[in-house]
This record gives sequence, structure tokens and C-alpha cells, in this order.
Amino acid sequence: MNDRLFYSSDRRFGLRIPDREVARILKFCRTAVPRETGGVFVGAYTPALDCAVVFEASAAPVDSSAGPTWFRRGVDGLHRWLRRLWSSRKYYLGEWHFHPHAVPDPSSTDIEQLRAIADSSSYSCPEPLLLILGGDPDASYALRAFVYPQGKELIELSEVCDDLLQAPSASE
Repeated sequence: MNDRLFYSSDRRFGLRIPDREVARILKFCRTAVPRETGGVFVGAYTPALDCAVVFEASAAPVDSSAGPTWFRRGVDGLHRWLRRLWSSRKYYLGEWHFHPHAVPDPSSTDIEQLRAIADSSSYSCPEPLLLILGGDPDASYALRAFVYPQGKELIELSEVCDDLLQAPSASE
């Protein structure tokens, strides 16, 4: 199975997400249409700390709320799930969400949420990632990835061909 790989132009920040997790996110999106949905993803970083490797993407917690153009991720059960994963060396990496039948552009709310996460000691994530899936999960969709380094501006990560870079897969 292949992975989707995204990197910043300076190669300081990367995101590797297995196709199986993209397929899982697509399943969550199909269920949510016509509303937005989202969740978090967990994993680990490469030894060089330049690429976050996603092991698992969550569904939206049951206390989440959404409409056709907005999403508020809930927290019910999330802390317990993250704490369990932390003990197996899997860490909170960031957020994902879905823009149904729309472009995967981050809103000002998305950017503010990433800033708050980067600045929050409770998340222990000074460089949260954001993956947005936009379009039709049954047909044509696009993925965009971003990182928000603490104290800096939002940086887009561009999808790159896996053959060009040697980053470990989620199974390594």
C-alpha cells in the first residue's frame, strides 16, 4: 500500500499518511455529506524530526457539531484515546477535516485553531498539522496539508512523489 507524502518547500516539515488512512477519512466524509466533519490524527516523527508519520486518523468525536460550511470538533473520548496511544509512543500530530463539494482551503477559523493548538501546553504539539479534504469523496476530491509552527505563519505542505524522497513509511 502506498502513502501520500507532503513537504514544505524547504523540506523542514513533512507529513506522510498511508492510503489506508486516507481511505478511512474518505469513509468518514461520505457518511457526513452534506456536512463537514473532521478528527485528529496520531503517529510519530521520523528520527530527523522533519516528517510526521500518521498511524491513525480518528472519526469525529460524538459531541462534535457540523453544518455544510462549518465544523466544531468535539472532545468526548478523545483524551482517553490519546492517552492510551501516548503510552504506545503514538502522539497527537494534528487535525483533519472535510469541506464537502468545496475547495480544501483553510478558513480563518482553521488557522486560529492551529495557532491555539501550537500555543497550548496541553496539546504538547508546537507544530500542529492540518489536512483538509475538499470536493466529492465519491468522485473528485483534493487534499491539502499545512503546518503551523509556534510563533510563525501557516505553511502549506505540497504533495510530492514518494520516489523523490526517502522517508520511512507508517509501517516502519
